[in-house]
Amino acid sequence: MKRNVLLLSIVALLMISSFAIAEEPPKQTLQKGDVERFIKTLPALTQDMKEFDTKMDAKQGNITIPEAMRASGDFNAILKKHGWDESFYVKIQTIVMGYSALVYGESITGADAEFAKALEEIDSNPNLSAEMKAQLKEQLKAACGALATESTKMQQALHPVDLAFIKANVKELKTVLEKSN
Repeated sequence: MKRNVLLLSIVALLMISSFAIAEEPPKQTLQKGDVERFIKTLPALTQDMKEFDTKMDAKQGNITIPEAMRASGDFNAILKKHGWDESFYVKIQTIVMGYSALVYGESITGADAEFAKALEEIDSNPNLSAEMKAQLKEQLKAACGALATESTKMQQALHPVDLAFIKANVKELKTVLEKSN
């Protein structure tokens, strides 16, 4: 489970860095029902995509332009079969980033006890000099501050309505995303 959360967090951080913090507020991407539809369709969509990938892997080698166009059409047909269109790409990015931001934020909040424990361990370690203890504590505080800042940035990169849609379904998203991995 931690691996999935870490992986999603890394993906979300990469997505955020690709957005280059804009001066204007983020635009709403999701509509009512999009997150629920994502949750409902992801298992079957994932299965169809695996079958599509298997077909593409079987072709190996150079693919001609007509074959690539046909593959693109086949891929879009899979999306359409599950009720999606080309907006799927933007919506899935928003959903995964929002989910990651929320889970990442929760993990940071839950890390407070671990942070306190780590500080105690540093203080109680007789093998560390006072200078080393001070340095380690400062590094730990800086790392925790950076994590909190990143969580805030992730959430600010999303429109509040999108984040609310995702937050309302975070438990279901967790279930479906863990099963698809």
